[in-house]
Amino acid sequence: MTRSSRRSPSRSGSRCRSPWWLRGGVEPAAAIRPSDRLADHNPTRHRRQALGVDPARPEGPYEDSLSLIESGLLNEFGVRHVGISGYPEGHPAIAEDVLWSALRDKSAALAAQGLDGSVITQFGFDVDPVLAWIERVRGMDIALPVRIGVPGPAGVRRLMSYAARFGVGTSATIAKKYGLSLTNLMGTAGPDRFLRALAEGYDPARHGEVKVHFYTFGGLRASTEWAARFRKEIEA
Repeated sequence: MTRSSRRSPSRSGSRCRSPWWLRGGVEPAAAIRPSDRLADHNPTRHRRQALGVDPARPEGPYEDSLSLIESGLLNEFGVRHVGISGYPEGHPAIAEDVLWSALRDKSAALAAQGLDGSVITQFGFDVDPVLAWIERVRGMDIALPVRIGVPGPAGVRRLMSYAARFGVGTSATIAKKYGLSLTNLMGTAGPDRFLRALAEGYDPARHGEVKVHFYTFGGLRASTEWAARFRKEIEA
C-alpha cells in the first residue's frame, strides 16, 4: 500500500504539521517476478513492481528484473509504471556495488522503454541512513520518485523477525529511536516516530520527490486504521 505525497512538510518545529506522506489516495501495485508469465497478469492494471526475489538460480526466461524491463514485454502488455527495489541498508546476499549498479541500470532501462517508474525501498527503523541513501541516489542523477518502505503497526516479535530476515538494523539505539521495546517482544509498535523524523529531515532540494510505501506486516486493516488515526493526530 502506498500513499502519495503532495506537499512538503513544515520544518518550523518538532511537531509535523503537514502530513505530506499521508496525502493522496492509495496506489496499489501488483508484484511481478522474472519467472511469471505476463499473460497471467491483467493487462488493464498498469502498475507493476519488478522483483527478482533472489532465487538461487534464475527461473523462467528472464535472468533478473532488469532483463524483464529490457525485454519490451511490459509495454506490450500495457504496463505503464514499474517499481524497482532500493536498499538503503544494503542486502544480506548482494554486494553494495552490485546494488548501485542495478539501480542505475534499471533506471536507465525504464527511460529507454518509455516507462514511468519509482524506487520502492526496503523497510527500516532508522531515518538517517534512508535520507543519506536518497541523497546518493540523486547524486547519481536518478530522478525517479522514491517510496520509502515503512513497516505498518505490528507485533515487536514479528517486526524483529522480518528485520533479521532482510538485514535491517535493529541495534538498541535504533530500536529506541523507533519505539521498539526489545524487552517486550509481545508488544506492538507503529511508525509514528519514524514518520515524524522523516518529515523533519526531508528536504525537497536534496531528496527530490519522496513518498512512503507501507509494508502491512500487521495486516492491511491495522495499517489503514493506524494511518487514519495518525492523520487526525497530525492535523489536530
